[in-house]
Amino acid sequence: MNIIYNKKIRTIILITILVTLLSAFSLFCILFSRDYKTPEGGISYLNFTGSYSINNSDIYYKLPTNDYKKITVNNAYEIEFDLQFNRPIFRGERINIYADMVAIEAFYNGHQVLAFGDKANLPDIVSSVGNCWTYFNSVGINNTDTVKFKITSPYGHINPNYINKFLSSLSVGSYDNLLKSEIETNLFIILGAVLSFIAGFILLIMNLAFKLMKTPYSINGISCCLLIMSSALLLFLNCSCISLIFNNAFLVTMTRYVILLFIPFLLLMYTEKFVHNKHIDSTISLLMIIWSSCIVAFFIGQSSGLLDYYTFSRYITAAAVILMTANALFFIADYKKNKNKDKKILLIASLVFNLCITIELIFKISSGEFYIYIFECGLLLFAILQFVVLMIFSKRNYEQAIRTNEMENELIQGKISIMLSQIQPHFLYNTLVVIRQLCDINPKMAKEAVTEFANYLRGNLDSLTLNTTIPFEKEMEHVENYISLEKKRFGDKINIEYDIDCIDFEVPSLTIQTVVENAIRHGISKRKSGGTVTISTKESENNYYIEIYDNGVGVDLTRTPESNKDGRSHIGIENAKKRIESMCFGTLTIDSTPSIGTTVLITIPKLN
Repeated sequence: MNIIYNKKIRTIILITILVTLLSAFSLFCILFSRDYKTPEGGISYLNFTGSYSINNSDIYYKLPTNDYKKITVNNAYEIEFDLQFNRPIFRGERINIYADMVAIEAFYNGHQVLAFGDKANLPDIVSSVGNCWTYFNSVGINNTDTVKFKITSPYGHINPNYINKFLSSLSVGSYDNLLKSEIETNLFIILGAVLSFIAGFILLIMNLAFKLMKTPYSINGISCCLLIMSSALLLFLNCSCISLIFNNAFLVTMTRYVILLFIPFLLLMYTEKFVHNKHIDSTISLLMIIWSSCIVAFFIGQSSGLLDYYTFSRYITAAAVILMTANALFFIADYKKNKNKDKKILLIASLVFNLCITIELIFKISSGEFYIYIFECGLLLFAILQFVVLMIFSKRNYEQAIRTNEMENELIQGKISIMLSQIQPHFLYNTLVVIRQLCDINPKMAKEAVTEFANYLRGNLDSLTLNTTIPFEKEMEHVENYISLEKKRFGDKINIEYDIDCIDFEVPSLTIQTVVENAIRHGISKRKSGGTVTISTKESENNYYIEIYDNGVGVDLTRTPESNKDGRSHIGIENAKKRIESMCFGTLTIDSTPSIGTTVLITIPKLN
């Protein structure tokens, strides 16, 4: 009881520590990422003053200082900024700008120095290039000069967060320094993505290994591994540094939206695999069909140019929230009914991950973008617990394999013990002596005895390699070989009678022979006048019955084997009893009365 209690305490402590670390990680990421700036010597972020106008208006508003979220852009599809930088930007210096779903033009002294994201330069099937860094080289800008930036949305409105990103990203520095800066800024997201992807990849390899080894493991499957790996890839693609690594911003943005569409589908696949409930399974199947239709609609709309990824995401996000809410209810319903501790831990992790996705989708609806850190923490918790539970399963499986190997060795040793208990040295000596005598008296009978003795030994040795039951008739052939040898030794002192009503069943090898040998050796051979062994079989609706009766000296069953003065060995009978129980789910019972005889009843159930 103390061991179980200690295990529970350790489990609670482990989960508490894990949740605490993830919470601390999440809080640190949030606080650290708010005002992170790269150390000096890398990228120089620009400060500036100026004004802005909305939708080609002649009315200009003063630009707020260092708080760009105060800029009012309601119903704005175009914003112009007139900016004066706080420092001169020398000729050839690279001015970096981050564009998020908008087109950007820059003008200096009436000349256009940047044109990025113009729909005319994009494929016909998309309206914007997506999320991407761009730049232009300074032609020599003084801090008194004005640079005009024109921000245009191809979707009819500009998200305030996109303006905040644009103004906050204005910086001066080389490509290498910008890449280094962005990697440092997104370091925690990148680390979370790498850790999750590695965990998912290891889970995938181990699941495939279990399948190849035909080891059943139903707690997590291929869909779970793909869910973790695709979520990790989404984290990585959401980093602002990704457009600096991969030059094709359109392809990166398209890939990100495709993964976004497939994550709910993979989560439904995982839920269907993980949750075992007929009603829930049918509902999940229906939701998967509906979501698959949405994916098909996306590809049709995108390839035809009728609906691009950004527009489609605005319509589908609300549906995804409903889908994730329903999926969370499936996890809750299964948690209440599930008794498997490992599955309960994973159900909690799955529910948390599901809720993190739902919260991120709500953020997307309210602010137009993902917060990402909540999704990352949920993914890390989900991936780590999936990995831990799989490691626990692997450890149990390894220990089980060791136990199985030990049991197989014990079984082999048991079979050897059975064989040795049947081939006693005195029986071998006595049989060989009888055969030698018959060679002088009756050579024909001696030849017959040699054949019977060889068959007897073969039957005992064959039993070592048998892991299954054998037909009753085959067992009786072995019994008859043994009886024939004993009759040659004892003559008329041994009589055998048969009352066989049924033979269409199987028994473990050497079970009936063991009982018959025990009856002759320790029963009727002890009587001066000898006796009779009767073997009978009967059948009922549910069982087969084998009865071996001898009218020998009997035994007092209240006495322990050690107190019996006849020195009989119980190894053979005990082994026969265990094998009948384990291989046939049957029983072996003994009823004996001193001076009257012994009855052994073997019951073999009929297994449908």
